[in-house]
Amino acid sequence: MIWFPIAFWCGEGWRNFWKASAFFGIVFFAIQTGARAETGTPTYTRDVMSIIQESCQVCHRPGQIAPMSFMSYEEIRPWAKAIRKVVASRTMPPFHAETSLGEFENDSRLTKAEIAVIVGWVDGGAERGDPEDAPPMKDWLGSKWVIDEPDLVINYPEYVVGGDGKDEYVVFFPDHRFTEDRWVDSIEFRDPDYTSVHHAGIFAVDEAFSVPESKLSVIDAKNFESSRTPFKPTEHILIELLKQKFLYTWTPGFGLFHLSAGEGISIREGESIIIQSHLGPGQESRVVDLSLALKFSDGLITKSSHRMDPLVLKLEIPPGESHYEVRRKRLVKEPIAVYASWTHMHLRGKSNKFVFHYPDGRVDTAFDIRPFSFDWQRLYVLKDPFEVPAGTTIEFVGVWDNSSDNLFNPDPSKTVYWGGSTLDEMYGATLFYSKDLEEPFEVREGIAVVDEVK
Repeated sequence: MIWFPIAFWCGEGWRNFWKASAFFGIVFFAIQTGARAETGTPTYTRDVMSIIQESCQVCHRPGQIAPMSFMSYEEIRPWAKAIRKVVASRTMPPFHAETSLGEFENDSRLTKAEIAVIVGWVDGGAERGDPEDAPPMKDWLGSKWVIDEPDLVINYPEYVVGGDGKDEYVVFFPDHRFTEDRWVDSIEFRDPDYTSVHHAGIFAVDEAFSVPESKLSVIDAKNFESSRTPFKPTEHILIELLKQKFLYTWTPGFGLFHLSAGEGISIREGESIIIQSHLGPGQESRVVDLSLALKFSDGLITKSSHRMDPLVLKLEIPPGESHYEVRRKRLVKEPIAVYASWTHMHLRGKSNKFVFHYPDGRVDTAFDIRPFSFDWQRLYVLKDPFEVPAGTTIEFVGVWDNSSDNLFNPDPSKTVYWGGSTLDEMYGATLFYSKDLEEPFEVREGIAVVDEVK
């Protein structure tokens, strides 16, 4: 199972969430914590600090994407009333999914008790409290990898982001190509300065990956053929990337992409791992220095990891339409175990759901994402994967709002088509699932041990 949030790629003109967060006063990526206020008025050191550590420092610290740091009481205190507002209204932490199949593993919503602690702290004067009550400072690993000892580190050429306040969408090719088949159970994305990266799509592509020259601009053709210089992709390259082996998408606060024991991702001989990154706007130029760390699988591989997506590449949303709906269906031909979903739309995205129609007539809505938020394109992970029998029909239902009621709509009078720009629209509806292997096998350092096939 995957443990962290995820999002996917977009086009030009990123709606800058951080402007909105300045209005609300805080951005939370939350992990549930068991903190409880003791008797009396809550204090920062005794009651609030541990919630802040677990629920927002993942982004609110130096070198991360949040616009302010929450590493100390002095930094947090000016935001106290704003914190109270967004926590009490459940605007933050952001989590927009429901399920009829139990609970989410990565549910970031604060508990009622945690909300009460923060509200009580602010209403009581937001006092610091006794320094002796403070928990130890959280170790954010600094320059270390979350993967303690990576089996492989893949580096990418540096790229300088312009300081013109515009979004950039850049494809990065590595120097590394796999010379033999490998099974991978962990992938970690890194950039020393996370303030630049809004998200990064990670793909495995083989040596045959190419785009007809007629579909490339002169600049793209030059960089694509050299395949080592970071370049800005055309829409045609984006379409070709969508057809490749999608591994995952990194988003701020994500950290490590990790599969459960016995499950692995297959990287084939001749493939390389490329990154398609959305670099957020800024007023100063910055150097992007991306790298990936991989941990190879060891032990018995019993399941292979897969993705399913309806791959919608045509949209035509009329002006003023408040409920433009797209439905796609996929038939499950063999038993699978579904454990996560991810949704990608742009500014007019309204909702998305994954509906399972079983052969016996039962129906489950495994993931119901509403309202969809362009700024929080998360991976939603179920605590317990659920078995889907062969013969099940999976229905993907996406809805867009192109009316003036949508406050994020840049132009309700425009017909909107599929495209790579944020001003266009897309529909990514990905299910993450695993399949049992007919013949489990042993791997050592990611390589199958043929003479030990079970």
